[in-house]
Amino acid sequence: MNWSLLISIVILIVISQDHNALITVEANPNPVEGEATNAALAELSNGGHIPLVGFGVGNLEHDMIDSVIASNIQPGNNRHYLIDTARASQNEHIIAKSIAKQLSTGSSVRGRKNDADTIAPPIVHVVTKIWYTHLGYKRTRLSIMESLKDLSMDSASDMTNIRVHILLHWPRCNDSISWMKCEEEEENLPKYVKNAGPPPHLDKSNAWKESWRALEDAYLEQKDQELNGHHQLPIIESIGISNFERNDLEELMTLSRIKPELFQGNVWLVIHDRHLMNLLQEHDITFQAYNIMNALFQQRSHTPNAYSVLTTIGENLAKQIEENGPSTSKTTVTEGMVIMAWLVQSGFSVIPRASSSNHQLQNSPASIHAIPGLTGEQSKSVKNAMSALMTGKDVKLKATFHNALDHNSNIALKIHWSDNTTGEEFTVIERLLPGDSSTIHVHPGHTFVAYADTDDEEKKSRKEFTITASYGGRERFSVDEL
Repeated sequence: MNWSLLISIVILIVISQDHNALITVEANPNPVEGEATNAALAELSNGGHIPLVGFGVGNLEHDMIDSVIASNIQPGNNRHYLIDTARASQNEHIIAKSIAKQLSTGSSVRGRKNDADTIAPPIVHVVTKIWYTHLGYKRTRLSIMESLKDLSMDSASDMTNIRVHILLHWPRCNDSISWMKCEEEEENLPKYVKNAGPPPHLDKSNAWKESWRALEDAYLEQKDQELNGHHQLPIIESIGISNFERNDLEELMTLSRIKPELFQGNVWLVIHDRHLMNLLQEHDITFQAYNIMNALFQQRSHTPNAYSVLTTIGENLAKQIEENGPSTSKTTVTEGMVIMAWLVQSGFSVIPRASSSNHQLQNSPASIHAIPGLTGEQSKSVKNAMSALMTGKDVKLKATFHNALDHNSNIALKIHWSDNTTGEEFTVIERLLPGDSSTIHVHPGHTFVAYADTDDEEKKSRKEFTITASYGGRERFSVDEL
């Protein structure tokens, strides 16, 4: 029997000397029965679930969606799948047809046997989002109904295999964001949408609140229908929000009957908005990260050290997989896979965009969950590298040299960097008196030599040091004898 890894999040906030939060995770030693091991789930606050690893199709060309879903959803391999889209992408009907095709073509092999006679089909989770033009109670109810109808299956039995997570895409249309055209988008709406409710951009403080009330009502009404056996639309597994600021979230928590189960946001928030992440943790709201690769690798050329850190960790993890696995083929863990693994092992759900077939394979649930658990030191290094890649400020490696010789000796030190290729030496610290320390930027593997700064040839002994730490770390060398 297969058992799944249902990751239970235990987030420990460790404040380091630079006051950055390091997030670590402890895995649940008792997985939930009945889920595939390569489709780990996050348990939502309402008792529902969502896969930790999915794929985004919101920005894909419509004619690519069917092949992407066919490549990612393989009935018989996983019990749960996750697709991310939005109402504004106008592709929910295409997604539904592609899912139905996969369910039907895989009917003979799909899922996993519950017993000798029954085969359970996979469950496909679809995250969709209500656009800001449809904020306000009646417009939101309209958008919810349209999404559920477009995501419906022709077969009633297949309907139960779709779990929809509906989010408010934005709390408002924001005129300060260049691509948001509040008045223009309102003007271009169909008449039936305009007739459904007032323009939300004219009531930016309250329209989203009415939308949340509409989401709550839709969720509760469907739960009542399920209890009464009236199941005509896909199941709303959860409701949530996307791109909300902390003050909006705090206000939502004071007025909501049902708190959001899911918060979708830019991966930047994981690293740089500790207060928001703490608030989500406090209210048991699952964070789902998007824009992972773009946010992290746009400034790669400016942060070679940070990228090198991820490369090294990926190589070490690949060796670990090869040593522990039966396969004799070479394993590759890319820099992107390292970041995805760190996020997932920290309990965050991730939705990388489905682009090339190679990236789909690398970012698949099976690939990400096959990566061994990162050590505490590796986790810290990944976090620091991610921060550097996002800000464009590269990670540094520092080495501190301390003269611990007897003060009475009055022997100062001179520190040289030794070129490992040519053997040439260059002075980096001119004079270090007893009791003094000096810190410089260095690189992994570099060699330094400490000399006594004296004219006495008998006292001109040397001591070598090699940098063993990685970028983002620091190393200390104390010279107490020569």
